[in-house]
Amino acid sequence: MDKKIKFLLVIFLFYGCNSSLEIRHRPEKNPVKKFILNNGLTILARQIANHRLVSLELLVKTGSAKEGAYAGTGISHFLEHLIFKGTEKYTAGEIARYLKLLGGEIKAFTTHEYTSFVVTVPADKVEKALEVLKESVLNPALREEDFLRERQVILKEILMNEDEPERRIFRLFWQNFYRLHPYKYPVIGYKELFSKLTLEEIRNYHKVNYVPNNMLLSIVGGISDEDLEKVKTTFSQIERGKEKQHIGVIEPAHISPYVYEENYPTKLMYLMLGFPGVEINHHDLYALDLLATLLGGGKSSRLYQRLIIRENLAYNLSSFNHTPGERGIFGIYLIGEYKDQEKIIKTIWEEIRRLKKFSPSAGEVDKAKNILLHQYYLEHERVEDQAHQLALGELFSRNPEFYSFYLNKIKMVKPRELKRIAKKYLREESLTLVSLIPPHSQEKISEPKEIQEYNEEIKKISLKNGLTLLLKEDHTLPLTCFQVVCLGGLRLEKKENNGVSNLCAHLLTRGTLYKSAEEINRLVEKYGGSLNAFSGNNSLGLSLNIISKNTLPGINLLAEIIKFANFSKEEFLKEKNQINARIKEREEDPIAYLLKLVKKGLFLRHPYGMDILGEKETIENLKLEEVRDFYQRVINPKNCLISIWGDFKKEEVERKIKKEFSSWKPGGNFLFLKNETEPPLSSPRIIKEKTDKKQGLVAIGFHTVSLYSPQYSAFRVLEEILGGQGNRLFEKIREKLGLVYFVDVYQIAGLDTGYFVFLTSTDKDNLENVKELLLEEVKNLREGKFYSEEIERAKAYIVEEQRRELQTRENFSRITALDELYGLGFDHYKEYAKKINSVSIKDLQDIVQRYFREDNYVLIELLPED
Repeated sequence: MDKKIKFLLVIFLFYGCNSSLEIRHRPEKNPVKKFILNNGLTILARQIANHRLVSLELLVKTGSAKEGAYAGTGISHFLEHLIFKGTEKYTAGEIARYLKLLGGEIKAFTTHEYTSFVVTVPADKVEKALEVLKESVLNPALREEDFLRERQVILKEILMNEDEPERRIFRLFWQNFYRLHPYKYPVIGYKELFSKLTLEEIRNYHKVNYVPNNMLLSIVGGISDEDLEKVKTTFSQIERGKEKQHIGVIEPAHISPYVYEENYPTKLMYLMLGFPGVEINHHDLYALDLLATLLGGGKSSRLYQRLIIRENLAYNLSSFNHTPGERGIFGIYLIGEYKDQEKIIKTIWEEIRRLKKFSPSAGEVDKAKNILLHQYYLEHERVEDQAHQLALGELFSRNPEFYSFYLNKIKMVKPRELKRIAKKYLREESLTLVSLIPPHSQEKISEPKEIQEYNEEIKKISLKNGLTLLLKEDHTLPLTCFQVVCLGGLRLEKKENNGVSNLCAHLLTRGTLYKSAEEINRLVEKYGGSLNAFSGNNSLGLSLNIISKNTLPGINLLAEIIKFANFSKEEFLKEKNQINARIKEREEDPIAYLLKLVKKGLFLRHPYGMDILGEKETIENLKLEEVRDFYQRVINPKNCLISIWGDFKKEEVERKIKKEFSSWKPGGNFLFLKNETEPPLSSPRIIKEKTDKKQGLVAIGFHTVSLYSPQYSAFRVLEEILGGQGNRLFEKIREKLGLVYFVDVYQIAGLDTGYFVFLTSTDKDNLENVKELLLEEVKNLREGKFYSEEIERAKAYIVEEQRRELQTRENFSRITALDELYGLGFDHYKEYAKKINSVSIKDLQDIVQRYFREDNYVLIELLPED
């Protein structure tokens, strides 16, 4: 296909021009003939006597906004690339050579709402051209080698689009303007989603969408009645497909401005601003077209004269009224200097307010009408342009001669209408403003550059000081969640300083060099939020949740807490007392105490055997200097990640957080402790203790795998099969035998060896019996007793459980932050369901055989006193 023409058409159809003339037509002495075949294909024909050419456009009513489950993949555009790559009758080279031999040419292009294939040939070759068009579009070979080759071509095209600021600004504007409607997706697709498309998906997409009742055939030129009959006969043989549904997404009204600014490797500023417009059939269409022309449709337009001629604030400028099948855009596009951005925007608003206050003169409006008339004629000189206009008229208005009254409507618009239209549509609260700006500073080549990774939801940024950022916009509620996570926790502790990580984390919230703990708490509440610290087996950190309007002040507070923690002696002593109280409280909880004993029994050398809170003795012996030293070595940018989820603009937050954290210098070198490898148990390790509780407790624990193990998913499925209400242990020991109230399993997988625990509580008389039942169940597992029904039920629950967890931004941000911190990748959650669903019975049998042996468990019994 002709790449240059294809690009012009994409700009014209996807982004709009400076009016809506793309689907209008003047009255013609040659009326349009319209046929609807029994299979649903609509044929439009305008016969121009003695014309030497005929243009055939076969329009398929599918584009990037109609891709459904494939939204964002660019599958429509990909398929378009493959259409002329050959059929069973023709090779790719033969099609092009044959049409050239006929004196013809072929084009194809994809937009949001349709994909078109155009063949233009001499009038006496129309029958041959028709056969090639039909065969190519309806029966493409879709071969593997073409698929692989064109995929590489389109990947290069995607990169090219990113390298061209004009393409980039239009794409950014569309995806910021449309938040829900699939018009937001780029026609070419997102690289990550596009790369996952398979040839089978392409073939299925073709089969579903390339059917006659989802197509239009438009013909203009020197075509005879006989040729038209052949056209109908040729296409009537194609079977009707399933009816396609309307897009069905309504873009909500803007209630506040959308502003997006992106640093881009350019010396100039590219700016677009726009307002919600109308669809093609709206009665305000004509006045909006004239308004776009009056503002920026030529060198004598108001904005051109003001910004370019008189004030030298811009280098190029145009305005447009894009009117697709659903709500469109009234927009302004210009190129200028970043230093003049505020002046430019201020000037545009001054001109808009002037239009709202004073109606333009009749002479100015007449001039705009003449510009549109001239433009209209230029766009209808060629038969292929006329065929295209007929097809679009039918597609969007169900009337191929929609255009026949367009110019008459334009002529009827009064100057006062433009004033009314400006007031109605050009409102500040409905503004979308997008700009590409030059980098604010030039970095030395020798310095490391910031690395940015994107997927469709989360943006990852690695600053030069080693700090990693994850940003995700979520506008469902006006809340922002900050997560600060650092490698730490038990893995970095020794028996002598057990509890230092948890103590350090909580002291972060107890004052800075500039604010007391009381002031921090008061400020957090003023922001409508909460601040919490945590420490676990492998990490420590903070969680700050606030109302989103306070996002930027929240970053200030977070930066101060992290970088300028005070660790006053007074707060240190207070927090030690708090921790000692929690240690006592935990010892009062029999289940918590049971699990503590399991860890001690399983891990004699590894830090996982210690308590996260520490022990009373170690907390008492910790010195303030030890905590400060731990802070200096662990809370540093190379060891931390900040995740921000919420109702904000990523670019604004990114700039702010870079400002606050880029100067954060890494502390002293911190070498993670080389943890002792916990040796496997060679015989059962049995621990019995007396308890003053009325209920006795039993736990059986086994070493398992780390988070990085491929077998982790199998252990998660096993956990769900065995534990929880309605599952195997519950049904057998509680529901059928009635021996216990509580029975469950508990799995932990850390960065090192994990563990799996069976636990229950019962009265003294049944304790021995319940213990034997647990051991018997372990034996049944070793014998491979698994059932398909319970496996599938467990998988379904786990997958839905993850979806439930990801509903809250706090959970979502924490999960992705820890996955990134642990080296799994922030998008690891996307693979979770796939990994869970891939677990087989054999996988379950393998892990049980390997890890649940007769000689490698710890048995804990808490025995009620007589």
